[in-house]
Parts: sequence; C-alpha cells; structure tokens
Amino acid sequence: MRGFTRVFSSDEIVPNVEVWLSANAARSLKTSFVVRAWLDAGGQRELIDRYVLAWIEAFGATEAAQFVYRAWLEAGGQRDLIDRYVLAWIEAFGATEAARFVYRAWLEAGGQQDLIDRHVLAWIEAFGATEAAQFVYKAWLEAGGQRDLIERHVLTWIEAFGATEAAQFVYKAWLDAGGQRDLIDNHVLTWVEAHGTVETAKYVYDAWLAAGGDFAKISRSCLAWFSEHAATIEAGFVLKYIARQKALPTNILHAAIRWCALFPKTDEAVWRAMSLLRTYRWSDEALAIVRAFLACLRFLNLNRLSRKPQGVDEDGSLLSHLVLNTLALSIGVLGLDAADRDELGIAHAKLLADSTIYEAAHTAGEANAHPELIHHVSGLIERGLIDLNRDRVGLVRFADWMRAWPEDAYEDLELAISRLRRVAPSDLWDGIPPPR
Repeated sequence: MRGFTRVFSSDEIVPNVEVWLSANAARSLKTSFVVRAWLDAGGQRELIDRYVLAWIEAFGATEAAQFVYRAWLEAGGQRDLIDRYVLAWIEAFGATEAARFVYRAWLEAGGQQDLIDRHVLAWIEAFGATEAAQFVYKAWLEAGGQRDLIERHVLTWIEAFGATEAAQFVYKAWLDAGGQRDLIDNHVLTWVEAHGTVETAKYVYDAWLAAGGDFAKISRSCLAWFSEHAATIEAGFVLKYIARQKALPTNILHAAIRWCALFPKTDEAVWRAMSLLRTYRWSDEALAIVRAFLACLRFLNLNRLSRKPQGVDEDGSLLSHLVLNTLALSIGVLGLDAADRDELGIAHAKLLADSTIYEAAHTAGEANAHPELIHHVSGLIERGLIDLNRDRVGLVRFADWMRAWPEDAYEDLELAISRLRRVAPSDLWDGIPPPR
C-alpha cells in the first residue's frame, strides 16, 4: 500500500541488527552507518559494544571513524577502551573541521585534555570563528584547558555569535574558567534580554552572578525565569542569588519559600532557607520560612556540620555557624505554634547531641553570642529532650562554645548561664564565662 510505513518494534529489530553486525562489523566500513543510526536512535549500547570495538580495531584509523567515536562515546561507551584509536585518529584528522565532534565527545567523556591541546589549539586557529566552534570551546575549557590561550578567539566568537541561544554554553564555560566578566557583560545582558526565560538560562545566571555580575541588571529576566521554573529542582541554580535580595515581590518570595519546602533533601535547600530568614525575619512570611528551615533540618546530613565534612564540598564551619544563627532567629519568630516549638526543640536536641555543630561553629575564632540558644537548651533539659548524662559529650561542646563568646557579650552570657545552672547544676558550666 502506497504511503504506508511500517513501524518495527525493538524486539523485531534487535536480533536482525545483532545478526548483521556479527557478520559485518569487522568486514565492512559501512557498518559505521548502522552503528551510528542505532546509537543516535537510542539503541542499547551494551548490545553492540563488542561489534563496535571490533569495527574500531579494523577501521578506527579511517576518517569516517569520527561518527562511531562520537556516537559511541555520547552513548556512554568506556572511553579508555578506545583512547589509543581516538588519539591516533586525531593525529591523522584532527585538523579537519569535523574533528570538533571527536574533540567534544572525547573530552566530555573524560579524555585527558593536555594530550590533545596542540591539536585543539591548531583547530581553533583554523576554525575558531565558526559558529560550531562553541562545542570545542565548551568541552576544552570544561576539561581544564588554559583559558588565556584561546581568549581572543572566544571573544571574537562572542562578538559574532553572542546573541544566539547556544552562546550560553560558551558564556558559562568561559566564566567558570575565570574569564574576565566585564569583557562580556554587554553581550550577556543582551543575551539575557532575548533568552532569559529559556530553561537553560539558569547556567548563564549562575556563572555570571558567581563572577560578580550585578543582580539588579538582570533581575527582571531572572525573576521571570524563577517564577516559571520555581517548582523544579533546577531553580536552585538561581535561588542562591535571589534569596539574598531585599524587597522581593511577594509571589517570588512565596515561590522561594515553597522551593525550600519542596526540596529539603537537597544540599542547597538549607542554605537558601537560612538566607531567606536572615533577610525576611521581620516579614509576614517569617513563620513559613522557619517551617521550611525545619523541613531542611529534618533531612540534613549531620556530617556536614563538622570542621572538614567527608565527601562534601562545602565549609562545614560556616554551615554550622549559620545553622546556629538561623536556629536562634527561628526561636524568636512570632506566631510559632506548639507543633513548631516541639519541632524546634527536637531539631536543636538532635543537633547538640548527634553532631559537632557547637564545636565547628567557632573553629575560626569567637562564637556568635546567642543567649536565646542557652535559654532554649535549658528548656530542652527541663523537658527531658537533653539529658546531662546521656548527652554529656554534646554538652561539653556546647559549654566550650559558650566559653568562646566575645568578651563584650559576657553580661548576656552571665544572665543566660544562671538559668542553666538552676535547671541543670553541673561542673560542665564551670569557668563560664571565662575570667576577664
């Protein structure tokens, strides 16, 4: 029947592809078309790995091998199995314009950038002004390429193509590599005006603001982006900067609080909630922010509250310091109900007993003075949530934190510690405050 196209199921295709590849993989150069079509269509790479490797063994030195290298690496193929073939191919064909596909796929798969620096730089010299050079700039810079070696080429490229949507990849890679932000400010601002609400604009906002860009100059577009994507986990890319802003529109502030409550398990959520409460503790939304902060504490990995957290790339001392500050602010927020107060008590008791937060919070010097935390601990002891014997190790850290208060806060400390001594007499409180 004319005009009718049969759609084959994968169950029908897979056996035929495997049979054909087993017979032809190492015999026919044209096998590259089948491999590329299969992988580009989302076919399961593992089913044809052995045939691809056999083909590369036979034809990996041909120019057409570029298509197989790209497709197989982008599909997750084990790069080190073909490194020697790819490097040999680059020696032979690395100066061709199409070599960009191999450079990009190999570098993004973790290839050692310095092994091909000479070839990439020669390629950029020849083709760096083409629009497609964006892929090489991005891959090479993200792999650790030396930015200043290609700076003039990148800036020339931005002059020509900086208004295209895909320029976002070059902006991010160049800024993340330490590129001088003010050299491209005008181009970035023009790009934001045109593309600021596309989903991937988050990468440009994050890189440009992290490099010191002025939030006020992109606030309209950035807030519009956040409003549109606030229910996604990726909104955290820009919320980091939004949460620091004063006088946010009410709908944006509500969306920011909601994000923290929706994604409390993310590493970023607790930071965002703390920023919001510092800025908006006197607002009508303070109570909602406290509740979002408590949701984050429920899922907080307590290992992060140590001087040098294992497996976490952040400053544990700073995080500890800010969590205590925010806990102190939370205690004083108006409108807390019984459930809120119970949750604050449980969270504080857990932090004191099961983490090193009170030790890490003053690692770099004096502790911040928070009498409300001392009063709160007194209340937790009265309620049985903290026990002098069971939780002695945590209370020792708590006592040392009080000893680290600045001298100008000793009067507040004297008043707060007097209640603690009445509620829970102990040698733990000896020498607090320290002699002047």
